[in-house]
Amino acid sequence: MSAQADGPSCAKEKTMTRWTSATGKVLRLEEGDITRVKADAVVNAANAALAGGGGVDGAIHRAAGPSVMDELTEIRKKIGRCKT
Repeated sequence: MSAQADGPSCAKEKTMTRWTSATGKVLRLEEGDITRVKADAVVNAANAALAGGGGVDGAIHRAAGPSVMDELTEIRKKIGRCKT
């Protein structure tokens, strides 16, 4: 998908840019604290070991608490490492 600011529909909201493709798909770019976003899922560029690191990954792990590492331990038992 090619998201360009001059695409079919682009509206600037307070701290969010919303882009709608010609097929109706919506891409939202938000500025702020990722650990406070209300979402079903957060996609993060993590390390291959799925271990809490620094930066954004570390912030997500700290905000979520130890249950994240518990879930990742179970995932690692099933698939090992995650190719990055």
